Amino acid sequence: MGRSLLGVVSIALGLLLLSRPEAVGCEQYEEYLHWAGSLSLPGDPYDIAIAGELAAVAASEAGGLQVLDLADPEHPQPLGSVDTPGPAFGVALAGSYAFVAQGMAGVAVVDLAVPEFPVVLASLTLPGLSARVALRGTYAYLCSGTAGLQVVDVAAPAQPAHIGTVGIPGGARALAIAGERAVVVSPMGLLTVLDLSVPAAPEWLSDLQLAGGAKAVALSGDLVLVSTGQPAWLHLVDISDPAAPALMGSLGLPQAGHCVAVAGTLALVGVSEDGFLAVDVSDPAQPTVAGTVGSAGGYPYGIAVGDAHAYAATLSGVDCLALGQGATAPLLGSLALDDYPQGLAARGELAVACGGRLSVLDLSDPSAPLLVGSLDAPGTLDAVVLGEDLAFAVAAQEHAGILYPIDLANPAQPGLLMQPGCFFWGSPTGLALAGEHIVVNTMEEGVQVIDASDPSALVLVGNLPLAESGNSGGVAVRSDLAVAARGSAGLALLGIGAPQAPQLLASLEPGGAVSAVAFMEDYVCYVAWPELGLVDVSEPRQPLIIGSLPLGGMGDGPLAVAGRIAYLADGSQGLHVIDLSEPTAPRHLGGGHIADGCRQVAAAGNAVVLLTPEAELVLAPLQCQTPTVAPTPPASETAACVQAFPNPFNPATEIRFTLPEAGLISLRVIDVAGRLRPGLPQPFQPGH
Repeated sequence: MGRSLLGVVSIALGLLLLSRPEAVGCEQYEEYLHWAGSLSLPGDPYDIAIAGELAAVAASEAGGLQVLDLADPEHPQPLGSVDTPGPAFGVALAGSYAFVAQGMAGVAVVDLAVPEFPVVLASLTLPGLSARVALRGTYAYLCSGTAGLQVVDVAAPAQPAHIGTVGIPGGARALAIAGERAVVVSPMGLLTVLDLSVPAAPEWLSDLQLAGGAKAVALSGDLVLVSTGQPAWLHLVDISDPAAPALMGSLGLPQAGHCVAVAGTLALVGVSEDGFLAVDVSDPAQPTVAGTVGSAGGYPYGIAVGDAHAYAATLSGVDCLALGQGATAPLLGSLALDDYPQGLAARGELAVACGGRLSVLDLSDPSAPLLVGSLDAPGTLDAVVLGEDLAFAVAAQEHAGILYPIDLANPAQPGLLMQPGCFFWGSPTGLALAGEHIVVNTMEEGVQVIDASDPSALVLVGNLPLAESGNSGGVAVRSDLAVAARGSAGLALLGIGAPQAPQLLASLEPGGAVSAVAFMEDYVCYVAWPELGLVDVSEPRQPLIIGSLPLGGMGDGPLAVAGRIAYLADGSQGLHVIDLSEPTAPRHLGGGHIADGCRQVAAAGNAVVLLTPEAELVLAPLQCQTPTVAPTPPASETAACVQAFPNPFNPATEIRFTLPEAGLISLRVIDVAGRLRPGLPQPFQPGH
């Protein structure tokens, strides 16, 4: 006798309604430090400066000076650009002028009065190779390598004048200025403190030798931060007595620190391809890591901090970081798996990962996930979906696939229910559970429908040929509607009410290759790089794209949706969290950085479950979702739908509702076929 896979999907009753309460242990990702956006730029960006809603990026010889609009701080937009006489390596802003360090060409002054059309006013050759620039009053100071620190009078921007040189032992690599103090670092790690009380004639005050080759320096009050490479350190130095600088503390970096900036008690360090390291420097003697943030462009070389955001010049453009409260969003727990799983599914407090082995995981304590059972797979399993006490996993063959049913009634002893499994044509790219059927998306053979009413005897019952797509993705199901990601062929909306004869209802091409799909109420959320979008499918034969979010550097990984929140896996950064509550304007809320990136994501009942390429299972908090209260009905006899959890279910589910006063309600249960099931009118007391 077949096992039931799906319980009720709709419940109606007359009462005051509340949506599902917030998840226990959820987080507000927007409140944490996170990557917020990126912009690709030409050339090789080396440095960035910001002033109000304007940013200037030094983008070497190929890119010159790029001017950006920061009016929407998390989505910087290009305004204008200009080729500088020499390669742009460093930049500083003052008023409507940009001052550019341009290597052997010295310094250039650029008029930004009309930022869409920047104009080079002047260029002045200086000794050495100018790489970084900082300003104080009407003077510009440029690091020129072994030629030392150059002083330029820019009181008349169109006529800059070189007025002096300060020798720096070992050479001047980077500098920072605060008030009457300047600090300069050499490639050999020597920190030099200068007095700028007479700006035209900097006076040497002291030196301090630090470990590692210095690459960048920042100054906040009396605290100096120096990032180094070979070996990689972040040094914190107290210059309250500028004649006797004192090393307060040091923190080892995972890679060379190419740039550093300070925002309050938070330091941001650009660490090669790892992105950004956030460091709590509230106690300079004991700097501690507050989190890591991925970089879309890689290799941050320059960084500037504003009120609520920081901007970094990276290998391919600009990254925007939302500073939030300083620390990054916490992860809950992790577990190393001894196989390299390809597929992942979660349901309630259970997760299943599959590859050469199927692993069953207990998530009841998200801080300590447990491997409770495993099964050697008959082949490499590429994807898996969970039902009630059942899993269905698919193994790809050459232009074909095999679906295996797996018994999870005892999670500690999973077992194959059918061997061999159910064969079908087409390379599988995704599968979904649809009542007592499994829907499989394939590259060559469109969509296959398999009857799983008897899990021990799966039967292929339906097929809908679709245009072949070598980059097909996932598939999602809601009631009798399915949506398949068909790669460059877009989205296919299918009617599966008659599983033996699935119908193509509509096709839609968003513009990019669709790699992932998920339902959110009457909408389909899709990933088609370079955007995440939402499609209104309330009229399935007339789907309509109503909203989108540029992905920037977020990648095009798998997607999971829970409530009105989307969780997007990123192969380089980890997890991105996206608010879909306003379908016409989805918003990026933040995420969790995972050094190895993520290849799969699933939403469990109490956590987001992530799978890394290094076979690690990582659990992150769900995004908090504020309950919404339905309007109080004007009359006591009002019908409405409420949520059941879990849903689908077998054999039991929980229905929560609120009554303002005692009374009789009529509960009606409707199954997946739309049939009315027996209900139970009964009195309830007021409360929840």
